[in-house]
Amino acid sequence: MTKAEDEFRILMRRIGTREIQPMSFIERIYVRDIAVPLWEIIRLRRFKPATLNNALRVALSTFSNKSCSENPDYELEAEAFRLTSSEIDRLDRVLTVAEIRRDSALHCIADCPTASHGGLRRAHRRS
Repeated sequence: MTKAEDEFRILMRRIGTREIQPMSFIERIYVRDIAVPLWEIIRLRRFKPATLNNALRVALSTFSNKSCSENPDYELEAEAFRLTSSEIDRLDRVLTVAEIRRDSALHCIADCPTASHGGLRRAHRRS
C-alpha cells in the first residue's frame, strides 16, 4: 500500500467514524461520495506549491547565469509563475470541480431520509 492509499483510508475512517457516523448502506455511500472529492482537494492543494517550487528551481538555474538585479527574489518568483501559469490555472479548475462535487455530496445529505438519525445531518449543517 502506498502512502497516498494509506492516507485515503485514514480519511475515509475519520469521516466515517468521527464526522458522519453512517447508520445505513446509503449513508456509507455518502461517506465515499464526500471522501473522494475531499481527497482530491487535499492532493491538489499540495500540488500547487510543489509545482511552483519545482519551477523556482528551474528559474534559479536560468537566473544563476545572469547578473543580479535589485529584486532577484521577485524575478525568480515571476519566472516560476510564468513557467507554471497554465498548470496552476488547470489545477485551479480541477480544484474548483472537486470542491463543487464535494459540496454537492454534502448538500445531497439533506435529502437523505435517514440523515436525521446519524451524523449526516450534522455534517450537512457544517458545510
